[in-house]
Amino acid sequence: MINNFKCNVCNRNDVEEIIRLDNLPITGVYRKRGGKITIENYDQSLLLCKRCGHSKLSHILPSEKLYSETYSFRTSQSTTAKKAADFFLQFIEKTFEGVPFNNIVEFGCNDGYILKKLKAKERNLLGVDLIWAGKEEEFEDNEIRISGKSIEEVNFTSFFDKKPEFIYACHTLEHIAEPYSLIKTLYEKTDDTTIFALEFPCFDVLNENMRFDQIFHQHINYFTTASVKYLLDSLGAELIDYTINYNHWGSLIVVFKKRGNIRENMRLIKGTVDIEEVKSRYRIFQEYMKQTAYLIDKSKKENLYGYGAALMVPILGYHLDTNFDVLNGIIDDDPNKVGLSYLNLPVEIKSGNEVVFSDSTILLTALDNRRVIIKRLYELSPKKIINPIPLL
Repeated sequence: MINNFKCNVCNRNDVEEIIRLDNLPITGVYRKRGGKITIENYDQSLLLCKRCGHSKLSHILPSEKLYSETYSFRTSQSTTAKKAADFFLQFIEKTFEGVPFNNIVEFGCNDGYILKKLKAKERNLLGVDLIWAGKEEEFEDNEIRISGKSIEEVNFTSFFDKKPEFIYACHTLEHIAEPYSLIKTLYEKTDDTTIFALEFPCFDVLNENMRFDQIFHQHINYFTTASVKYLLDSLGAELIDYTINYNHWGSLIVVFKKRGNIRENMRLIKGTVDIEEVKSRYRIFQEYMKQTAYLIDKSKKENLYGYGAALMVPILGYHLDTNFDVLNGIIDDDPNKVGLSYLNLPVEIKSGNEVVFSDSTILLTALDNRRVIIKRLYELSPKKIINPIPLL
């Protein structure tokens, strides 16, 4: 574990601990039926830089702890992630009609969901992701080239005759320990015409919606509009356009180019981050969790199920102070999850076909999909629905 007490954007030590998360569990791993429960918890804190407004974790866990062979997230297997990727692509197509780029790089490409949608005649596509290290030949699409190296190590001349015209990453920069250094390296390997597009969760939205369950070990950085502005200004970057996807982690998408006007990117200014307001909203979140835990306890003698076997369920359990052993199971509509459990929770994922909803109480456990789940539950008519966070 690496202590991480210097700001990842402005490189100053002027940070303050705003949320302490002792014994925070690992998330993102399912367990097969009969597999051994493994409890791995690590102390964590959320820090906020008083200079540039960036928020970040205090400790960085080794990547082998977070992204082992059992790490389960794949874009094309997640309905929510696919919708978010489609939102990103639609925004890029709106910003650059026809996406007029021939040499395109995605770093943090995962299973290549977006790259596959960008395929076109005479277009050269490169996906970069450490999950493909030593397994590049296993990627099943010969129109897309794959590298399992880190993006900093990739030599673009090995893949393109010219330097990349468009480089993008979706939900990757929040996992990177030194985002400024990474972008600086990409600057040095590209030319002045290269366009960059980056998408990552925006802490402003997380704070506004009191979604502090979205703080976990894999996400090192929690960018604010203030810290993104500082980052772009420090790089001498010119903002081309930006938007926020409020339906997927409150993600901020910024499109920019280098060595343009070095004037301040005024459109992103929304004031500095109010540390006391963040602390106040976290206290409200904690009260929501206490109220939800009370309702779970009062419902434990009923047919009590969770709905939505999201990868983040262990973090929800952490805040509710439960391992969900009072649930009869967690219902999920994905048949591939049925029969699985979590690495660190003694609760099984079940099909809704096994449940008599009219005689059941449902706890919403996939908080990012609550709107869709609630719509589904209206049709199924359970006895009661417990929603951990009132704000949808």
